[in-house]
Amino acid sequence: MFPAVVFVAAASVLLGLHPVDGTDNWSPVCPRKCVCQVRPVQVALLKQPATFRTVDCSGLNLQRIPSDLPAEAEALLLPNNSIRMHVGINLMPQLRLLDLAHNRIQGFFGRLQLPQLEHLDLSYNAIPRVSSSDNDFFAPLRNLQTLNLRGNTIQTVQAETLELPRLTSLDLSGNHLSHIDEHALISLHMLRNVDLSNNDLAAEDIGDVFEGLQLSMVNLSDNRLVQFLTRDFVTEELDLSRNWFATLSRFTFDGIRAQHLQLGGMPTLWLVSSSAFDKMKTLNSLDLSRNGNLTYIEPGSLSGLYNLTSIDLDYSGLLKLPADMEPRPGLAVSLRDVPLSCYLNSEFLQSPQGKQFSCRWRNDTLNSTQLIALKSSADWRNALPVILPVFPFYMEADVGTVLELQCLTFGNVSGLIWYRIDEKRNREYSLPSSSGVLRLGPLYRVDSGRYMCRVYNEFGSVNRSVNVNVTYAPVVIIPLTVTQQYVTFAWNNSDPSIASQFRVTYYEFGGVNFSHVRTIYMGHLVRTYTISNLKSGTLYKLCLLLNKSGIVEELDCKNITTQDPEVSSRSFQSAQELVVAIACISGLLFMIFMSTCVYRFYQEKQQDSMAENLSRILLSDSSCTASEAATPTTYFNPGIDPLTPTTDLDVRAAFLPEHHPYRNIPFGCRARQGEPQMQSTQF
Repeated sequence: MFPAVVFVAAASVLLGLHPVDGTDNWSPVCPRKCVCQVRPVQVALLKQPATFRTVDCSGLNLQRIPSDLPAEAEALLLPNNSIRMHVGINLMPQLRLLDLAHNRIQGFFGRLQLPQLEHLDLSYNAIPRVSSSDNDFFAPLRNLQTLNLRGNTIQTVQAETLELPRLTSLDLSGNHLSHIDEHALISLHMLRNVDLSNNDLAAEDIGDVFEGLQLSMVNLSDNRLVQFLTRDFVTEELDLSRNWFATLSRFTFDGIRAQHLQLGGMPTLWLVSSSAFDKMKTLNSLDLSRNGNLTYIEPGSLSGLYNLTSIDLDYSGLLKLPADMEPRPGLAVSLRDVPLSCYLNSEFLQSPQGKQFSCRWRNDTLNSTQLIALKSSADWRNALPVILPVFPFYMEADVGTVLELQCLTFGNVSGLIWYRIDEKRNREYSLPSSSGVLRLGPLYRVDSGRYMCRVYNEFGSVNRSVNVNVTYAPVVIIPLTVTQQYVTFAWNNSDPSIASQFRVTYYEFGGVNFSHVRTIYMGHLVRTYTISNLKSGTLYKLCLLLNKSGIVEELDCKNITTQDPEVSSRSFQSAQELVVAIACISGLLFMIFMSTCVYRFYQEKQQDSMAENLSRILLSDSSCTASEAATPTTYFNPGIDPLTPTTDLDVRAAFLPEHHPYRNIPFGCRARQGEPQMQSTQF
């Protein structure tokens, strides 16, 4: 009992958690169904537990946080409930640990007034983002040390959102992260552990987010990284496993210092260049395991790593070890289940202590579990040859492309032959090859099948095969013309090698099921076909078949109904009626248009005539006195108003433009000169 008490006290001191006074005597009024006691609690992002005055309300299906929580509690456990808001916690000023994992919280609302809070667990909720609008929520948490946001739906983390000066551990794994601003962690000066695994991050989505930080662990596994662009940061452990690197070059880890580097489980990694780890002199352990396509490590890639104590190459596709990779005291190399554990390097076989190593390699082409032990570089001359697994067991290629298969061998080889396997007839057909390379193409559908490389010497032969699947666009029927008695259709085909193997079969629907009518064999160049002598208004089923080596394959079928004569007649009559209606409407619109034009023409002609008569009167020679000119002539003008007396000035105002020079000259002077006055009817 005494060591356990000492351990708990020591853990509390290490975590900065002072021991609870009178732990056995704490008996607050506890919320209903909750448990209140002093006990050690395992903090999510810390290895060792800590002792708190704990209120445990886990798994009670609570919809909200209880309102009668004891104010002196130091840990509040509320996981596995249905809580949506964090309202009610601000009344616990001594709270140091808050666990709200596995709830329904959808964001950071308001301010979390918990100045003593050190550990916050919001994992497995429904938080969509961490943005600058959340600053109010995190601002009072000046003592927060661990923040767990694992398993939410967070997509982005914006710049300078987390201003937590004492934060040491941040977990954002298992989200939907596709972008982290390069200044998102700039204010976290005490940050040591960052977990960004199992997200959707690419190299450009991270940038220099870790620049200038002194970290202990960075986990970026299970993302979309094809390269690593982050520079100038130090970490003890860097996990990049299960990403999509193709090669490791001298630019991959430029400016990064790490002691433990994990690069396992990358399906696309095939090469480690000679300068990949030149700037990682502090590297202590290197994990390259489970990289099935990693076939080559260039010589010199591991030279200069004098602090390296372990290299894990288990389950990789390594064909040979680097020539300068020699065993040395303190270096452990793990080579379980690789195609070739060593390349018969006599220097590697001999240990510094004079003990013989067992250089083991596995021949996949003979038996996946057979191991052959070699004691010296001469043993391979008295053994079966080896086919190195440079091509997979299954490959796909498109129609029309060219595929090259290389059969790379090792050991005592007398001959090499490529075969095409006819599994139906159980026969092998030899194929021409050059230096172990089989060239197939342009590929057609008939080229799909199994190909085998056989290598032999005086001790026997070994085989390695590959299944090739030639992919192509699906062949479909395209109806072109459908009438009462015939149907014309076409089909697409991207593979000319099967053009002469097509068949067209059509069936007639008899009310219950389809009955076979006829099967037509297509010629080599046929792409369209017309089926005639069909019944009108009848449903037919057209099928395109492929006869491939005696095996009939149905490519596509279409149901087509020929036209009904009554429906066609009714359609024709409806079309005629529609044409007549359109013609009548067009004629009516034309008549309205012509009537409008004639009316406007007559009106303009009448106005021109009136203006001409008025101008002729005004242009005649007349002399008037001032008193006469000031007295307008009054008469009846039926053109303006037949019942209202009208002066000549009114007439001019009605028929002459505003700025006409004769608009304001009276007519009355013309009578004094003996000229007959124009009758008003002329206007």
